[in-house]
Amino acid sequence: MKGLVIWEDGHASLEEMAMPEINEYQALVKMTAGALCGTDKAILYNKLKGFTNYPTVLGHEGIGRIEKIGSKVKNFAVGDKVVLPFLDDTKEFYSTWGAFAEYAVIGDAKAMMDDGHRVDDGVLTEGNLGQVKIPQEFDDVEATMIVTFREVYSTMKRLGFAKGKSLVVYGAGPVGLTFITLSKYMGLGPIICVDHTEKKLETAKKYGANYVLNFDKCDVLEEVLKILPEKVDMILDAAGVPALINQNLKMVKNFGDVCIYGETAKNEWQINWQEAPYCFNLRFAQWPSKAEEAEVHDEIIDLMKKGILNGMDYISDVFDFKDSVEAIEYFRNKKNEKKIAIRF
Repeated sequence: MKGLVIWEDGHASLEEMAMPEINEYQALVKMTAGALCGTDKAILYNKLKGFTNYPTVLGHEGIGRIEKIGSKVKNFAVGDKVVLPFLDDTKEFYSTWGAFAEYAVIGDAKAMMDDGHRVDDGVLTEGNLGQVKIPQEFDDVEATMIVTFREVYSTMKRLGFAKGKSLVVYGAGPVGLTFITLSKYMGLGPIICVDHTEKKLETAKKYGANYVLNFDKCDVLEEVLKILPEKVDMILDAAGVPALINQNLKMVKNFGDVCIYGETAKNEWQINWQEAPYCFNLRFAQWPSKAEEAEVHDEIIDLMKKGILNGMDYISDVFDFKDSVEAIEYFRNKKNEKKIAIRF
């Protein structure tokens, strides 16, 4: 089979590699679609904390159909459409989840647990918990957004997003827009979105932001305090900019939350809380929990069926797998307005 490989110098290529083999609890999945995200960009530049092995097969937002099942698989069948297939390291290449290969693998977590296995016992992995069936009627490209939707929604629950809380969101890319959409659904408000692209800010309004601020054209701190003189309950940086922490500490309420979502460009920053309230929570959510994602999966599927979440609202470009190297360059050069998806 072929897979999309990223080399240590950042260049991408389509390479031949061995087909994955499955064990008794696993299923072989023929990939049908996948999407790129900010974590993938960090891998392109060899800046993802804890990941240093190259060449690597990229991709963690995949959708596919099951072609073969192991002897102890009980909860999947050939033909099922599934989310989150992964690829293990091969003899030739490492894997950063590896969903941009023509075939990948999922595990039947329920069957493993029924047989007494527990996470990280050498058989069951946490990733298996997020590998589940999705409705057959879902378009495969649209369905790639399930991964982002689950990651964001489960993180919101972990961070304490709740009805009636005021919110500032930095970033109006696909992740920021997902936070806005789901915050509106949960009843937060007012919601203020901060970005520097007018087109993105207009989109943020359509997705539920009550106010938008262009940081190139205004003093964000001053404008936020005009809107919310008593300061903000929750501030969410979906852009991963540590330099924002000190500004945000000046606008958060006592016992409020300043949250940083996803990997940051820098892993250290000097924090000044002189103008912060006496009590505040500084929260980092840099890595998703597949166990938490599994807990919100059914609700995310229901929101998609109801049209509250539409995956194609967050995808701007779709490439064929044969053109995935071109997709990587398009991504690297920031030509995409929203997410880039790849259809196999």
